[in-house]
Amino acid sequence: MHRIDKGTSGLLVMAKDAAAQAGLQEQFARRSVRRRYLAIVLGTPERETGRIDAPIGRDPKDRLRMGIVRGAGGRQAISNFGVRVKLSGGNASLVEWQLETGRTHQIRVHSREMGHPIIGDDTYGGGESAAAGFLRRNEVMSASAARSIAESCARPMLHARSLGFVHPVSGEDVNFAVDPPLDFVDVFAELSKY
Repeated sequence: MHRIDKGTSGLLVMAKDAAAQAGLQEQFARRSVRRRYLAIVLGTPERETGRIDAPIGRDPKDRLRMGIVRGAGGRQAISNFGVRVKLSGGNASLVEWQLETGRTHQIRVHSREMGHPIIGDDTYGGGESAAAGFLRRNEVMSASAARSIAESCARPMLHARSLGFVHPVSGEDVNFAVDPPLDFVDVFAELSKY
Protein backbone atom coordinates (compact mmCIF):
# COMPACT_ATOMS: atom_id res chain seq x y z
CA MET A 1 0.00 0.00 0.00
CA HIS A 2 2.94 2.31 0.64
CA ARG A 3 6.65 2.01 1.14
CA ILE A 4 9.44 3.16 3.37
CA ASP A 5 12.90 4.15 2.22
CA LYS A 6 15.66 1.58 2.04
CA GLY A 7 17.32 1.49 5.44
CA THR A 8 14.28 2.85 7.29
CA SER A 9 12.97 0.47 9.94
CA GLY A 10 9.40 0.09 11.11
CA LEU A 11 5.84 -0.50 10.01
CA LEU A 12 4.21 -1.02 6.63
CA VAL A 13 0.58 -1.84 5.79
CA MET A 14 -0.24 -4.50 3.20
CA ALA A 15 -3.63 -5.48 1.78
CA LYS A 16 -4.67 -9.13 1.60
CA ASP A 17 -7.32 -8.68 -1.10
CA ALA A 18 -8.65 -6.20 -3.66
CA ALA A 19 -11.39 -4.80 -1.39
CA ALA A 20 -8.92 -4.09 1.41
CA GLN A 21 -6.52 -2.56 -1.09
CA ALA A 22 -9.16 -0.22 -2.49
CA GLY A 23 -10.23 0.87 0.99
CA LEU A 24 -6.66 1.58 2.08
CA GLN A 25 -5.82 3.38 -1.17
CA GLU A 26 -8.77 5.68 -0.59
CA GLN A 27 -7.53 6.51 2.92
CA PHE A 28 -4.01 7.23 1.65
CA ALA A 29 -5.47 9.47 -1.06
CA ARG A 30 -7.59 11.35 1.54
CA ARG A 31 -4.49 11.59 3.77
CA SER A 32 -6.36 10.08 6.69
CA VAL A 33 -3.76 7.39 7.47
CA ARG A 34 -1.84 8.39 10.61
CA ARG A 35 1.91 7.85 10.30
CA ARG A 36 4.52 8.78 12.88
CA TYR A 37 8.27 8.40 12.55
CA LEU A 38 11.21 8.85 14.88
CA ALA A 39 14.53 10.22 13.64
CA ILE A 40 17.81 11.05 15.31
CA VAL A 41 19.00 14.24 13.66
CA LEU A 42 22.11 16.38 13.82
CA GLY A 43 21.59 19.44 15.97
CA THR A 44 18.34 20.63 17.48
CA PRO A 45 15.69 22.59 15.56
CA GLU A 46 15.16 26.15 16.84
CA ARG A 47 11.45 25.51 17.33
CA GLU A 48 10.24 22.64 19.51
CA THR A 49 7.44 21.93 17.02
CA GLY A 50 6.75 22.99 13.49
CA ARG A 51 5.26 22.31 10.11
CA ILE A 52 7.22 22.13 6.88
CA ASP A 53 5.26 22.71 3.69
CA ALA A 54 7.85 22.45 0.92
CA PRO A 55 7.26 20.70 -2.43
CA ILE A 56 9.45 17.74 -3.31
CA GLY A 57 10.63 16.49 -6.69
CA ARG A 58 13.76 15.17 -8.36
CA ASP A 59 16.76 17.26 -7.35
CA PRO A 60 17.77 19.11 -10.55
CA LYS A 61 21.45 18.94 -9.50
CA ASP A 62 21.44 15.22 -8.69
CA ARG A 63 18.84 13.00 -10.38
CA LEU A 64 19.51 10.17 -7.88
CA ARG A 65 17.98 12.08 -4.99
CA MET A 66 14.98 14.23 -4.20
CA GLY A 67 14.97 17.88 -3.25
CA ILE A 68 12.81 20.93 -2.64
CA VAL A 69 11.45 21.85 -6.08
CA ARG A 70 9.25 24.90 -6.40
CA GLY A 71 7.30 25.10 -9.63
CA ALA A 72 7.23 22.41 -12.31
CA GLY A 73 8.18 18.99 -11.02
CA GLY A 74 7.53 19.68 -7.34
CA ARG A 75 4.66 17.95 -5.54
CA GLN A 76 3.13 19.21 -2.31
CA ALA A 77 4.83 17.69 0.73
CA ILE A 78 3.84 18.49 4.31
CA SER A 79 5.58 17.21 7.44
CA ASN A 80 4.98 18.10 11.08
CA PHE A 81 7.77 17.67 13.61
CA GLY A 82 8.34 17.82 17.34
CA VAL A 83 11.61 17.66 19.25
CA ARG A 84 11.28 14.88 21.84
CA VAL A 85 14.76 14.84 23.42
CA LYS A 86 17.86 17.00 23.03
CA LEU A 87 21.01 14.87 23.00
CA SER A 88 24.73 15.54 23.35
CA GLY A 89 24.37 19.14 24.47
CA GLY A 90 22.04 19.89 21.55
CA ASN A 91 24.41 18.45 18.93
CA ALA A 92 21.73 15.86 18.16
CA SER A 93 18.08 15.31 18.98
CA LEU A 94 15.29 12.78 18.76
CA VAL A 95 12.56 14.20 16.53
CA GLU A 96 9.09 12.78 15.94
CA TRP A 97 7.61 13.34 12.49
CA GLN A 98 3.98 13.13 11.46
CA LEU A 99 3.29 13.09 7.74
CA GLU A 100 0.37 14.76 5.99
CA THR A 101 1.62 13.63 2.57
CA GLY A 102 3.78 10.74 1.47
CA ARG A 103 6.50 11.75 -0.98
CA THR A 104 9.67 9.83 -1.74
CA HIS A 105 12.33 10.64 0.90
CA GLN A 106 9.99 13.25 2.40
CA ILE A 107 11.29 13.23 5.98
CA ARG A 108 14.89 13.01 4.86
CA VAL A 109 14.51 15.98 2.49
CA HIS A 110 12.53 18.09 4.98
CA SER A 111 15.00 17.29 7.74
CA ARG A 112 17.87 18.48 5.56
CA GLU A 113 15.83 21.53 4.47
CA MET A 114 15.53 22.72 8.06
CA GLY A 115 19.28 22.24 8.56
CA HIS A 116 19.15 19.06 10.64
CA PRO A 117 19.92 15.99 8.51
CA ILE A 118 19.28 12.52 9.86
CA ILE A 119 22.35 10.84 11.32
CA GLY A 120 23.59 8.10 9.01
CA ASP A 121 21.92 9.56 5.93
CA ASP A 122 24.76 9.77 3.38
CA THR A 123 22.43 11.03 0.64
CA TYR A 124 21.05 14.02 2.52
CA GLY A 125 23.94 15.38 4.58
CA GLY A 126 24.04 13.19 7.69
CA GLY A 127 26.79 10.80 6.58
CA GLU A 128 29.72 9.66 8.64
CA SER A 129 32.14 12.57 8.27
CA ALA A 130 29.44 15.26 8.60
CA ALA A 131 27.94 13.51 11.62
CA ALA A 132 31.29 13.02 13.35
CA GLY A 133 32.17 16.68 12.90
CA PHE A 134 28.80 17.90 14.09
CA LEU A 135 28.61 15.64 17.16
CA ARG A 136 31.87 16.95 18.60
CA ARG A 137 30.88 20.63 18.40
CA ASN A 138 31.58 22.67 21.52
CA GLU A 139 33.82 19.81 22.69
CA VAL A 140 30.80 17.89 23.95
CA MET A 141 32.62 14.65 23.16
CA SER A 142 36.00 13.59 21.86
CA ALA A 143 36.69 13.21 18.16
CA SER A 144 37.08 9.45 18.60
CA ALA A 145 33.74 9.14 20.42
CA ALA A 146 31.97 11.17 17.74
CA ARG A 147 33.60 9.11 14.99
CA SER A 148 32.63 5.86 16.73
CA ILE A 149 28.97 6.90 16.97
CA ALA A 150 28.90 8.11 13.36
CA GLU A 151 30.53 4.89 12.13
CA SER A 152 27.91 2.81 13.95
CA CYS A 153 25.16 4.29 11.75
CA ALA A 154 25.06 1.96 8.76
CA ARG A 155 21.73 3.48 7.69
CA PRO A 156 19.71 6.64 8.33
CA MET A 157 18.44 6.65 11.91
CA LEU A 158 14.81 6.83 10.79
CA HIS A 159 12.07 4.56 12.15
CA ALA A 160 8.40 4.23 11.13
CA ARG A 161 7.06 4.11 14.70
CA SER A 162 3.26 4.00 14.37
CA LEU A 163 0.54 3.57 11.80
CA GLY A 164 -3.21 4.10 12.22
CA PHE A 165 -6.18 3.83 9.89
CA VAL A 166 -9.77 2.64 9.63
CA HIS A 167 -9.83 -1.07 8.84
CA PRO A 168 -11.16 -1.21 5.26
CA VAL A 169 -13.44 -4.21 5.95
CA SER A 170 -14.54 -4.00 9.60
CA GLY A 171 -14.58 -0.17 9.88
CA GLU A 172 -12.68 -0.42 13.16
CA ASP A 173 -10.13 2.27 13.96
CA VAL A 174 -6.81 0.41 14.28
CA ASN A 175 -3.42 1.59 15.50
CA PHE A 176 -0.11 -0.22 15.40
CA ALA A 177 3.24 0.71 16.93
CA VAL A 178 6.67 -0.89 17.04
CA ASP A 179 9.74 0.12 19.03
CA PRO A 180 12.91 1.08 17.18
CA PRO A 181 15.46 -1.67 16.48
CA LEU A 182 18.64 -2.20 18.45
CA ASP A 183 20.92 -0.09 16.21
CA PHE A 184 18.65 2.93 16.67
CA VAL A 185 18.38 2.35 20.43
CA ASP A 186 22.16 1.97 20.73
CA VAL A 187 22.85 5.27 18.91
CA PHE A 188 20.27 7.02 21.09
CA ALA A 189 21.86 5.54 24.24
CA GLU A 190 25.36 6.60 23.20
CA LEU A 191 24.25 10.15 22.42
CA SER A 192 22.38 10.31 25.75
CA LYS A 193 25.68 9.88 27.63
CA TYR A 194 26.87 13.36 26.66
